[in-house]
Parts: sequence; structure tokens; C-alpha cells
Amino acid sequence: MSDHRFEVQTLWELTGSGGNDFSRDHLIRFPGKTELRGSAAPSFSGNAANLNPEELFVASISSCQMLTYLYLCFKNRMTVKGYEDNAVGELVREGPGHLWMKRVTLKPVIRFQGAESQQARALAIRLIQEAHDGCFIAKSVKTTVDIEPNLLFL
Repeated sequence: MSDHRFEVQTLWELTGSGGNDFSRDHLIRFPGKTELRGSAAPSFSGNAANLNPEELFVASISSCQMLTYLYLCFKNRMTVKGYEDNAVGELVREGPGHLWMKRVTLKPVIRFQGAESQQARALAIRLIQEAHDGCFIAKSVKTTVDIEPNLLFL
């Protein structure tokens, strides 16, 4: 039995004549919450205006890292004033028909309240690794997750 369950409903219907020219557009519902318009990535005949699975994959890793890091910072009495991550996922081909998300690079810019000190910077860097080790999304995938932080003390 699981400790937590997360439910998502994905809906798609054929529009048009079918064949390889079918629409990749679909709806992703989160019961009792919001819904997202999804599609394939444009390079896979998808709709660029909609979110694709690759973007959502990168977003889930980025969000989990951030939330885990914020928790650890506040637990250690480090006040984070802002966090902005410009994450990048790399989909690579390894053999015929074998594409996979090989690497996700997180590039957070983290703004802290207070003057910079050697101890504060060391703790901020240590907590980045602890957050990575504790991020259950990153631990659940075989993708390499790199983190290239930029720490700003204000």
C-alpha cells in the first residue's frame, strides 16, 4: 500500500481523418484542481501552444528540487527571498528509435536575505545537495540531474 496517491486524468479524442496526421492535442486533468492543454513537442508533430510531456517532466524535477530546498533552508533558518530556475532537459537519441531524457540541468538563481558569509554560502551549497538527495522525483528517474546554482545574498 502506498503512502500517497496522485491522480491525473488524460483525455484525447480523434479529430479529422486519422492516420499519421492525427491531432496530438489532449487534456490533462487534475481532479478537483486545474486542467492543462497538452500535446506532443513540435518536433513530434505537436502543438507548440500546449505543454508537452518533456516540459512537464523537466518542470516536475525543477519544482521538487525547489520545494525540497526551500523546506531545508527554512528548517536551517536561512531566509530565501526568491528562487528562479531556468531548467533545461536534453532528449537524446541512443540507437534507432531510442530517445530518452538523458539529462536535466537545473540553473536556480536563489536570493537570500542577509549578508553573505563563508558559513552561509557553505550551508546554502550543502543544502542544494541535500535537497537533490531528498527530491523524490529526481530519485525516481534514471535521468542525470545536474544543478548549477547562482547564490545571491542581499
